[in-house]
Amino acid sequence: MGVLKEQSAGMENATTGIYITRGFFSKKIKPNPQADVIMLQALDPSYCTQMVTDVTNYTNEKAGSEGAVRIQSMQTMIDQMSQIINTLSLMLSAIAAISLLVGGIGIMNIMIVTVTERKQEIGIRKALGASPFAICRQFLVESASITLLGGILGIGLGIGISFAVEYVKGQPFAIQVSACFVAFFFSMLVGVFFGLSPARRASKLDPVLALAG
Repeated sequence: MGVLKEQSAGMENATTGIYITRGFFSKKIKPNPQADVIMLQALDPSYCTQMVTDVTNYTNEKAGSEGAVRIQSMQTMIDQMSQIINTLSLMLSAIAAISLLVGGIGIMNIMIVTVTERKQEIGIRKALGASPFAICRQFLVESASITLLGGILGIGLGIGISFAVEYVKGQPFAIQVSACFVAFFFSMLVGVFFGLSPARRASKLDPVLALAG
């Protein structure tokens, strides 16, 4: 007889069960030579698939028919859950990519309108000696600032929703700081990428035509 170590997650029978010897079970609890459930543990997870095949062939041979014994492999269930999680992650990544593309196009349109409305400002700066690089850098900083603000709001909104779910449902959550930094940096990268074309257009404006409006 033994006591299982504490487990943070798992199936109910794995977290609330105990193991006892077969002899004690058959003598004291259920005097029946037939076992309802037999649990086998592989020495290494890589042996699970082969063990399931061997046990299936053995039970089919002894029973004389297929399907006489139901065999479940935890490793198979884990692999299936991993496939489902990977599929969901791929779908969420595709949705996020589409959202980034739409948002990036929106940022690009905003910056194009900004450049068009500020032609005279650009012309004055160029007439006073501003280099094309300085003009381009100015609009890139503005575009990155817009997306950075959106990233900060998105991270704050996500944390706020997590707190609300914890308050309502009582489900704890953890904030991964590295993921927040990656999202923060990526939002800036999106602003620079989609703001590059309008910024270059502004840097190439002729100062005389820009002042003329």
